[in-house]
Amino acid sequence: METVVKGKAWTFGDNINAESMMCTGSDWDASLAVDTCLKFYDPDFSKNMEKGDIIVAGTNFGNSSSRPAGQVLQYMGVSCVICESSASIFFRNTWNIGVPVLECKGITEIINKGDKVEADISTG
Repeated sequence: METVVKGKAWTFGDNINAESMMCTGSDWDASLAVDTCLKFYDPDFSKNMEKGDIIVAGTNFGNSSSRPAGQVLQYMGVSCVICESSASIFFRNTWNIGVPVLECKGITEIINKGDKVEADISTG
């Protein structure tokens, strides 16, 4: 994993649930969710997100118990998530597959959609 990541910011608010990152159905596959990932919150995200982009979000990002949600972000090439806070299951499982989740109070007040963001994973 790279220590410093750089990418365009995609901003989301509070209480973004993990199900909104995944498609539904019994034959779950990360590639099937690409067209619908976070579409409810930002219709442009799944169409225009580029490998290396960074999600910046408010509190309780990834809430609920949908463990594979981070796999969709990994498949799409999200380099990291920077949020005010995240759900513990999402945090742990997403880190475990190589998509860092950094918690940073006040981040939504200083980063706007489209801003160029740089994050040092080793120092947070």
